[in-house]
Amino acid sequence: MLDCPSTSAAAERCPLCDSNGPEAVLEGRTDHEYGVETRLRYLRCRDCHLVFAHPVPDAATLASFYTSYSTHAAQAPARSALGRSLQRGLRSARSRELHRLLRRLPRAARCLDYGCGAGAALLTLNELGAARVVGHEPDPLARLAATQQGLTVHGIEGDALAEGPFDLVLLDHVIEHLPDPISTLRSLCAAMAPGGLLLMRTPNTQSLLARWFGDRWRGWETPRHLWLFGRTSIEALAPSLREAGLQLCGVKSSNRMFLGLLHGSLPPPRLRAMVWVRHGLALLAWPGAELWRWIASAFGRLEGEELLVLWQADVRRSLR
Repeated sequence: MLDCPSTSAAAERCPLCDSNGPEAVLEGRTDHEYGVETRLRYLRCRDCHLVFAHPVPDAATLASFYTSYSTHAAQAPARSALGRSLQRGLRSARSRELHRLLRRLPRAARCLDYGCGAGAALLTLNELGAARVVGHEPDPLARLAATQQGLTVHGIEGDALAEGPFDLVLLDHVIEHLPDPISTLRSLCAAMAPGGLLLMRTPNTQSLLARWFGDRWRGWETPRHLWLFGRTSIEALAPSLREAGLQLCGVKSSNRMFLGLLHGSLPPPRLRAMVWVRHGLALLAWPGAELWRWIASAFGRLEGEELLVLWQADVRRSLR
């Protein structure tokens, strides 16, 4: 296990809202997803509810968390008919979402997928006719999987940003992995065209399943997730980015990943037959969860399992 400092939580401050005395959370949480033995120390801000690793490990330690990871190969078709159906549904939803964004941008849109993994979103952007599609991926195995599909993917951030200015930047379940997300977002803003859009997806720590499952919630994914957000912490992030020229356009929640997060939060089945029981329960639960999210949203509460956050580069600024 990673040794953590012995300083008390009361001596710490929230890196977003600067509140004093965040509380310790996720203490000793096992990596249920990939079996990494390192366990980090996490704190939760009492005001903006940001959950963050403290301290953040060095680069070599962070890289060791990805020795085995889902992005190391292009997505293969699922074995079951249900799995294949879910994959098709997710691809279709991603295509519709990106199509809507591209319609708001110049016809010759330049796009960057920061943390592109094996390149699924890059392929979709190419299919939708984006003028220039570039990826950034520090993980060499994931980068290899992307480049083998003919995609342009850089391992060094500066090389990727030099391909700008970008009209669209994607951070699809990436922000939670970054050791310094504020610095990264500022760098991305500097590489965006005035009026460009940045779409960020991230697990929602204020979601229904997060409340139900507590430490078992799949969205925590410790130790790879270093910063975890809810609506209030996204709003606390906005002022520091506004100074860099990145405006918060909107925050909403989605249950696109409800089935996967429900499966990942349940204890592993002891019998093979229980896998199908879990599939059945998840399919029955999904319509109710989506209905609950719509009702809760009407009263100003976000209950979906992931947050969709849209930012826009200030149209009045000049590129630096």
